Amino acid sequence: MRGRRLFLVLALILVLSYTALAQLGEPTFVVNDRHQFAYTVQSNTIVEYEHGGDGFKCIHNASGGGEGTEPDYGLLVYGKEYYGLNAKEAEAAGYDPPEIQVLTVEDVGDTAALNEIIRKAMQDYDLEPVGDASVRLPDGRVMKVPYYKWSQTMRGVTRYALEYAVVHNDSFVRVQVESSYLLSSDQEEWLIGKLELLQDASSAAKPSAAGGEGSP
Repeated sequence: MRGRRLFLVLALILVLSYTALAQLGEPTFVVNDRHQFAYTVQSNTIVEYEHGGDGFKCIHNASGGGEGTEPDYGLLVYGKEYYGLNAKEAEAAGYDPPEIQVLTVEDVGDTAALNEIIRKAMQDYDLEPVGDASVRLPDGRVMKVPYYKWSQTMRGVTRYALEYAVVHNDSFVRVQVESSYLLSSDQEEWLIGKLELLQDASSAAKPSAAGGEGSP
């Protein structure tokens, strides 16, 4: 496909800055108070995060990270007060004039409206949703959100990516995944089903169903 505006090999390095590191031996409920979301990461994950920051990134290694093993995937989960479109995406999404857009939640509205913008913008890359991610809402209901997958080959190396986004309060919360091979169906099912939107910061004490608790 043509160059994606934000490929995760760069996003994992550039989007956020981190001050803490945790290696998690069991599934753990990682909470972000600033944007009021949480995500349950798989076991055998190294998580980098910043208290009071926008989110976290992590590297998962199903083999436990022993010598000679390779990570399975990188994951970035974060919130921002804006959602950006480049000029070509803005044109595909119907903005006139077709120029760079920096959108706020007030500009966009709700998650359905955001994903209609994303659907149109993704047409510039010949991409369509491949299914629905499941996002748990503060009242316990589950919201279905379209997600996208794509691949990019550079210098003989192919990278695979997965992404979806929601509106929550005054923020856009995004989940982005990168791997050097196709994710298994079990991995994909996990990655599209572990985002939770929280009512307030007091939800941080909630344990995960898998046994990990709190943020690392």
